[in-house]
Amino acid sequence: MFLATISIEHITSACLSQSYAFETAVLSRWISNGIYCYADSVRTNTPTTFVIFGVTGDLSRRKLIPALMDLYAKHMLPDEFRLVGFSRGAYIREEFQQFIMDTVKAKGSSYAPELVTNFAGRAYHCQGSFEEKEAYTRIAEKLASLDEEISQCSNKLFY
Repeated sequence: MFLATISIEHITSACLSQSYAFETAVLSRWISNGIYCYADSVRTNTPTTFVIFGVTGDLSRRKLIPALMDLYAKHMLPDEFRLVGFSRGAYIREEFQQFIMDTVKAKGSSYAPELVTNFAGRAYHCQGSFEEKEAYTRIAEKLASLDEEISQCSNKLFY
């Protein structure tokens, strides 16, 4: 049996790239052929927050959110995974979660509604523009509050 170490960063970058469908198929084939991720125990216990700037944009709706949903459905994201979206639009949490669910559904997924709801339940929104200095303070405060909820500092990925 061949043993490989694959970090969550490698999986995420592979699944979020232009050749998403091909690399997802390759990753699935690796796993089904007996190549196991040595980092699984670390991955599932390492809280991670993924921040997407321009979350309501085309790239996010067509690629990023569906790819993250795919990873979530395959249990390839950490147990304590959070998504923080940044955009100019003002959303209350429930509206943003509905945006996430609508985005996943628009991609034509066949996921169980409760799985999509659970994924959307991990989503938070920060409103602001790139030029607004206070917006970055709000993002920092949101990230700090999410870390406080789990009493642990999470990894942060910014896109």
